[in-house]
Amino acid sequence: MKESFLGYWLVLFGVFVVVIMLLIRNVTSNNTEDYYTIKQISDSAMIDAIDFGYYREYGELKINKEKFMESFLRRFADTVSGASGYKILFTGIYEAPPKTSVEVTSKSEKFLIGSDSTELDMVNRINSILELGDGEPIKGNGHSSSSGEPQNDISSPPANINPSIPTTPTTPTTPTTPTTPDEEDKPTEENKCSDTPSVKFTKTVRGFSLVSGYSQYSKVYSDAAMKKATNVTVISDGEPFTIIGYNSGSNDAWYIKTKDGTCGWVNGTYMAIAMTDYLPSGSNNIRYNIFNASSSHYQIGGYNLDESGKASVVNGEGIPGINGKQLYSSDYNNYVPLAWPMAKKIKSIVDKLGSGTVLEINDAYRPYKVSKIASYYYNTNIVKSSGQWYSKYYNSIVKPKGTGFNDSFFLAKSLSAHNTGCAVDITIAGKESQMPTKMHELSYYAAYYKTTSKGNNNLATRVANSTAAKELHNIMMNGTGLTDLASEWWHYQLSNGCHNTIKSEYMDGSSVNKNKVSNLFTSSYTESEYNSHCLNSNC
Repeated sequence: MKESFLGYWLVLFGVFVVVIMLLIRNVTSNNTEDYYTIKQISDSAMIDAIDFGYYREYGELKINKEKFMESFLRRFADTVSGASGYKILFTGIYEAPPKTSVEVTSKSEKFLIGSDSTELDMVNRINSILELGDGEPIKGNGHSSSSGEPQNDISSPPANINPSIPTTPTTPTTPTTPTTPDEEDKPTEENKCSDTPSVKFTKTVRGFSLVSGYSQYSKVYSDAAMKKATNVTVISDGEPFTIIGYNSGSNDAWYIKTKDGTCGWVNGTYMAIAMTDYLPSGSNNIRYNIFNASSSHYQIGGYNLDESGKASVVNGEGIPGINGKQLYSSDYNNYVPLAWPMAKKIKSIVDKLGSGTVLEINDAYRPYKVSKIASYYYNTNIVKSSGQWYSKYYNSIVKPKGTGFNDSFFLAKSLSAHNTGCAVDITIAGKESQMPTKMHELSYYAAYYKTTSKGNNNLATRVANSTAAKELHNIMMNGTGLTDLASEWWHYQLSNGCHNTIKSEYMDGSSVNKNKVSNLFTSSYTESEYNSHCLNSNC
């Protein structure tokens, strides 16, 4: 009898082992095939995305971010059977020097052991670097993991760059562990920053280019007059540099040090400065709380004050797709970028504040892709007659009769001053509940004026009864050169000498060139949603 039971359990154990072996074989063989397929697609997409015009002009490799994503998705759909069962996430794309990171998630087949079903999610993460120099190939590396656990790295054979690329060699650069700003700021014996700007920062202050390599203003010059360009890599948007100082005057020349240690001059008008360095919170009458970098607050139908001005909090409804989302990358809070002309205005305002008054910035520079996604979901849910909230909100508080307001006043249809870094959404810390509405209420309830016509005799009723809103308006508008927005009590911008100037670099005639517009600090959610909805005319 004992031998019979022992035999039974041995047979059952053998069946179990066979099932596990089949599962492992299926997972490893299919995933290995997926890895090499994805790696080849990523390498090929990088070559497809090379900007040959940029290379001919500057002798440096650069890829087009949008073209890379488009090529990757097209090649993936053409190559992989059942591609709809995969989830693709672009976790990082750097145009210059070219580096891409792609994450692809797939599911294995289900296996039944008794009544239990077993399956594994497989994640392949591919990092690719494109280099050129004496015939250097594309270099790629990646790893695969099951249920989030890292496995051994796998290296695939490199693919050679298309021989039609000009053969003038450049020095390849291999990404290293990022240095801290303090480390970047230490001059080497080979390259000390010798020029002396008229105003020199005594601490580390970081900056970014708001224009891409397509613009002449992304060049680094060896002279403050910016007549003689250096041979260094053109600075690209998204790559921080150290601002050593600047020459006060009409040309706003910045003296900077790039990540590779090169020193030179750039036109500060087209640059963004890290406000957390330039005007730190804590020691000044300013603080930063960027909702979009953690959990966005886009709502409709809510207010803090009723029409009579009495406190009467009504919570609005969060707009699906853009409320409670991380729209910016988390490191945005470490910088809070603003265009240099606008940053100087904010500093001037803060320097004049008396003790006890603290301004809180809730949004500054906003990536263009975020604006397009917000517009898509606002239109889908509220503006279109088929939207779930169209009948509830559109004609009553988005386009109320006789006011002149419509949806374009609450979310810009084209390039906004936030996209150029020339606007802030701001409030007075400690007085948020005394404002007409919460921040980013996208309706007529948030309007500063009754109609689109501005004037102190035309204040919206909620504003007229909000001492805090009028105090904020006086702080931001009294002799500052800033302008307000009729539809938002929190929004102030610098149009002349900032938005209009930078905007001209983004436009091709009357249309925004998506290859020129800046997209600093976009989150993986933003990239994914933009790719899903905005690569065509939906946004």
